[in-house]
Amino acid sequence: MKYILACIVTIILTSNISYSQSFSRNDVAINLASTYMEANSGIWMTGGLSYEFIFKTDPKIGLGFISDFINENNLIINGMLAIYMHPMKNMRVYLGSGISYVDVGVAPLGTGVSELDQFGKQVNILTRIGIDYNFKVGVLNLRPNIAFNLLKDEYSILFGVMTGVNF
Repeated sequence: MKYILACIVTIILTSNISYSQSFSRNDVAINLASTYMEANSGIWMTGGLSYEFIFKTDPKIGLGFISDFINENNLIINGMLAIYMHPMKNMRVYLGSGISYVDVGVAPLGTGVSELDQFGKQVNILTRIGIDYNFKVGVLNLRPNIAFNLLKDEYSILFGVMTGVNF
């Protein structure tokens, strides 16, 4: 519900911005998605934010960041820097590298499990490769997207829709 509310607020706040017909160099988007995680064979609600600065090259190339929050049994926060490439007019391929923060709580009392083994806060290196396709609807961009995450020796697949604007 919080993610849907955030999308609505963003749409309202950006609806009064004037857009020129010239080349837009900035792209900001909110991502609503589901993430399949190999580690627990579950599908979890995911929300996120991305930003891209687009260089005037041919084909277009951009730099930016991606952050997302996975509402699993434990909170997972991902943040990464990304390189974007636009091989076709409405298609975007990206590669990101950053960190994944997981708060897995504390060990249940009386289990004899060391907290250092599987509980506590964990920070790991995350790599993501993804692709999306842009549909322009008025001033908004709607982008179905799919991304593949590699975290240590586990993977996850993120699939969803991004809603954003260019300016």
